[in-house]
This record gives sequence, C-alpha cells and structure tokens, in this order.
Amino acid sequence: MHVVLDTSSLNHLVRRPRRRRSAAGSRWLLETRLDEPMRQRRIMIALDQTRGLLSEWEQTCGRGVVGPLLARWESLQGILLIDNLPCLDRRITRRLRSLGFQDTIDKVVLRLALAIDGRVVVSDDCDFWDPRKPTSRGDRNACVARLCREQLSVTVMVLGMLVQRLDT
Repeated sequence: MHVVLDTSSLNHLVRRPRRRRSAAGSRWLLETRLDEPMRQRRIMIALDQTRGLLSEWEQTCGRGVVGPLLARWESLQGILLIDNLPCLDRRITRRLRSLGFQDTIDKVVLRLALAIDGRVVVSDDCDFWDPRKPTSRGDRNACVARLCREQLSVTVMVLGMLVQRLDT
C-alpha cells in the first residue's frame, strides 16, 4: 500500500513512539506504528523529490525526530520518492479554495497522492475533511474528502484508520 502521510499525522505518529532495545541491546530505539508494516513490505510512504513535504515534517516535528525516522524508514525500504508531481486541474484547485483548502503543502500532498498507486492520503488535519468545521475529521462525506474521492479518486483517511487497516 502506498500512502502520503501529511504533517499532522506524522506529528501524531511520533508523539507516542514505541520503545525497543537495539539489536546490540545497548540503547533504546523509538519505533512508530508503521515500522513493522514497512518491515513486512505492506506500506510505503510517498515523498516528493524536491523535499517540500519533508521540509514541512521537519518544521513541525523537528529535524532531530524526522532525520532518524526517515533514515530508519529508508533502511526498511519504506520510502517512495516521486520525481514529477502531476498538477491539479484548475477547476479542482478553484473548488478546493472555495471550500477553504488553501495551504500550499496540502496541495503538494494531494499531488503526491495522484502520483501513487491506490491514491491514499493519511491526514488528521481538518483541512482534508472540512476546513470550516474542525469536528469533521474522519467524516468521509466531509466536503474536501468527498471532492477528493469523487473528482480525484483520492481516498482520505485518518491515521487511526490506516493503523487499523494495517493491523488486520
């Protein structure tokens, strides 16, 4: 499964990491809920080659967290780099803007989703659901999530849904 993990979901993921001893047993390693599915080759996280989303991750979660996390995920072959992001149609961009979806990095996340198999965005940010209604998070019929599904064939899900899907 290929997914695009937005910044808010990454922030939730690294907020409560699991701890385990390193192979040498000398130190503790912090793991996320996605590490084991990556080891099993069940999930890959898409990032843009130009580092736009990665830069946003670093600004929000900190380089000291994102750097080691990215190194581990790369060692697990869990990162998929996308060279050329497709553009969003102007009509879709206008419609998204009218719904309150205006953040540039959020548009990068959508463009990444268009470039991967399965077209899945994992987001705990209300912008991907209904920016004007923060309680809409997880509602598949919220205006932005529905537009993404119907017009772009992009599925938006919260991190908990992804973890649940990977655990089954």
